[in-house]
Amino acid sequence: MLMYLGPPNYYILGAAALCVVLGLIHSVMGEVLIFQRWRRTPPKIPRQHRGIIRATWHITTLLAFVMAILMQTISSYPMDMVMHVMWHWTIVACFAACCLLVLWLTKGRHPGWIVLLIITGLLALA
Repeated sequence: MLMYLGPPNYYILGAAALCVVLGLIHSVMGEVLIFQRWRRTPPKIPRQHRGIIRATWHITTLLAFVMAILMQTISSYPMDMVMHVMWHWTIVACFAACCLLVLWLTKGRHPGWIVLLIITGLLALA
C-alpha cells in the first residue's frame, strides 16, 4: 500500500498535467483534422490500414495518460529513493527520445516536439 511521503514535486506534476493536455489535444485534433476528412474523402489506402492508423493515433493518447499517472505517483516520493531515481530518469529519457523523433521526422513542422521538450525539461529539473 502506498502512503503519502511528503509534498509533491511540482515540476513532475506540471509535466504530468501537460501529458494529459497533450493526449487530449492529440486525440481531439486527430479526429477533427484527419479522421473526419477521411470519412468524407477516404485516402487511397486499404480500410484495414486506416483502422490501424486510427488505433495507433489514439494509443498515443492512452500512453500519455499512463505516463501522467506514473509521474503523479512518483511526484510524492523522495528523490533519494533508488526506484524513484530509476523511474524518473527512464521517463525523462523516454520523453527526450520522443521529442527528438518528432522533431527529426517532421523537420520541426509538428508542434508536438515543443510540448515534449517542455515535459522533458520539467522532468529533468525535478
